Amino acid sequence: MKNKILIVAFLLMESASAWADDFTIGNLKYTITDAEKHEVSVGTNKNNKPVGDLVIPAEVENEGVKYAVTSIRNFAFAICISLTSVTIPNSVTIIGESAFRYCTGLTTVTIPNSVTSIGDNAFGLVKNIVYSGNAEGRPWGALNVNAIPDENGFIYSDAEKTNLTAYVGVEKEVIIPNTVTSIRNYAFAGCSSLTSIVIGDSVTRIGNWAFSDCRSLTSVTIPESVTSIGENAFHNCIGLTTVTIPNSVNYIDASAFYGCSGLTTMTIPNSVYHIDGRVFYGCSGLTSVTIPESVTSIGNEAFFDCNSLTSVTISNSVASIGEYAFSGCYSLASVTIPDSVTSIGYHAFYLVKNIVYSGNAEGSPWGALTVNGIIDGDFVYSNAEKTKLTAYIGEGGDVVVPETVTSIGTDAFYNCSNITTITIPITVDSIGAYAFSGCTATINCMVEKRPKGWEWNWCGTEYRGPEYQGEIVWKTTTPVTESAANAVNIYANGRNIVVENAAEEISVYDVMGRLVCRDAARHVSTITVNGTGVYIVKVGDVVKRVVIN
Repeated sequence: MKNKILIVAFLLMESASAWADDFTIGNLKYTITDAEKHEVSVGTNKNNKPVGDLVIPAEVENEGVKYAVTSIRNFAFAICISLTSVTIPNSVTIIGESAFRYCTGLTTVTIPNSVTSIGDNAFGLVKNIVYSGNAEGRPWGALNVNAIPDENGFIYSDAEKTNLTAYVGVEKEVIIPNTVTSIRNYAFAGCSSLTSIVIGDSVTRIGNWAFSDCRSLTSVTIPESVTSIGENAFHNCIGLTTVTIPNSVNYIDASAFYGCSGLTTMTIPNSVYHIDGRVFYGCSGLTSVTIPESVTSIGNEAFFDCNSLTSVTISNSVASIGEYAFSGCYSLASVTIPDSVTSIGYHAFYLVKNIVYSGNAEGSPWGALTVNGIIDGDFVYSNAEKTKLTAYIGEGGDVVVPETVTSIGTDAFYNCSNITTITIPITVDSIGAYAFSGCTATINCMVEKRPKGWEWNWCGTEYRGPEYQGEIVWKTTTPVTESAANAVNIYANGRNIVVENAAEEISVYDVMGRLVCRDAARHVSTITVNGTGVYIVKVGDVVKRVVIN
């Protein structure tokens, strides 16, 4: 999140830097900094950002006047991730703050000795810069200064080659040599073509963001020598499908596997004592997790939005579960929380269908649909009489709600996209907010009166998530009572909707809750709609379903 905020800040600063004396040539934008000396600063044209090899000219001409390019302005080329090389002319004396920050495609940049001022983080994440001038404050965010890559494309910060700081090679499959004991921060960040990594047996630590955004990476071998995996180490490695963490690892830093949506299995060893915040955030492919007996705490949002999880086993060693730890894991039918857990954070199990727990942590149900509910077949109930249906845990198809049910709870069928039809019996008189959010099933209603709360599930009058996306079919043989009886009469006449005795504005919606049209109040109003189907007509407190055949 911190990096996303920085990126937004860069873009805002870029747009705010436009001066009246700007002019653009190709994909570069120039700003006159000294009109008398004919000097300009250079930056990117944000509508046509440079890619590949960037050559900054020493001199440019605009409206018959020649200007010397003497500076590269703040944030000039920040986040130009497709840049592969930069040539800076000897005319440049100043390189501004964050000028090339997050240009992860840059391997080596040579800075001419004419440059005497280099701003903070000017080369943040650039793998290597070559410079023999006298500007202060090196390395200005670069991973290395004046380092020489070896024949395999590795750059080290020491002669013994123990600290691997960057990779500038082109190989898709990489073996890290056994001399290396530490893979430093960002060493392989943004190596998008990398597919396989074998980590040498001497490595003890994988640094922060070390393999972040290696989106083609499918295989990683982590040896028994590794004791810690750094923050965001494999952030957004969406190609990874399996990772085996060795028993030597005792700590996995925050967001280590954040956004690894391709992960389907993950083995957490018995050596790990804490699962940090957001470690598996957004790992939407993960299907099962076992928390080993060594773990004492699970951090905030550790498994947030792992929406394919169907099984979680929490050991008796765990004492605390953080806020939103399993929030959004709506495929979880049931989770058993051991009595060892005494602290459970806010919404730790939001949208989990049922949790079983007899401990003494405060604040139940922590966002879960049911706590200690009664599971009967495909349904979870919150009472022994099975009148309150709180969750559906079946495999889909045609679903018939039992006639014992009088109320359907909030989010009960949330994102149950595998359901074809849902039949609601005549006994149901209330439906909780977003009970059918994200569903595409056809809902067959046997009721004669619109259940309380129906507008949350059909019309989508307030957006809190994906609204119901299917079709409503009313099965009753008598007219559906949409509101209290009154003088307003609403009915279909061919391809038209007729409204009689309207004292307030008339609004017509389609079944997705989208406004089709509005009409003024009048004694008789005839509204022509485009297309057949079900429409919802609202006049004040009166709401009526109309079918146009």
